[in-house]
Amino acid sequence: ASKKKGAAYVSAAPPPGDRPHDITVFGCTGNAGRGVAYHVLRSAIMAKNTQLRVGLAGRSRDRVQKTLDGLRAELGETNFHGLDVAVVVADASDPASMLAMASASRVVMSCVGPFGRWGEPAVLACIEGKAHYLDIAGEVGWVTRMIGRHSAAAEEVR
Repeated sequence: ASKKKGAAYVSAAPPPGDRPHDITVFGCTGNAGRGVAYHVLRSAIMAKNTQLRVGLAGRSRDRVQKTLDGLRAELGETNFHGLDVAVVVADASDPASMLAMASASRVVMSCVGPFGRWGEPAVLACIEGKAHYLDIAGEVGWVTRMIGRHSAAAEEVR
């Protein structure tokens, strides 16, 4: 069977071993990011999956914490019993913080836009940190550029 090329391969498989977060929602304080975080947490709660370890990430610890507090109130504080949710500080303009986030996560879901301005640092961090990467980008030109620039490096760390 031949390997398919394309967007699905612009991610890197995490190495075996434990990471603090199974999925990290990067950009959780924006409207779209908050919606993604809501559905990740709601899905874990409804499935009674207290094994899932979630990171909520953004550049401001206070804003991420405020988002988490709002989600706890909206979804019901008692539903969070046993669910591991952490606040992660990561800033697209700070490569070290991005690498720390990616290295601590099995999957990074990027909701930081516009992607043409803020998206590439998460792609690079996930390749270097060997985390799976996905996003909510609707910017077709940017997606095409990321595939062209980074798919070979992502394939090497698979």
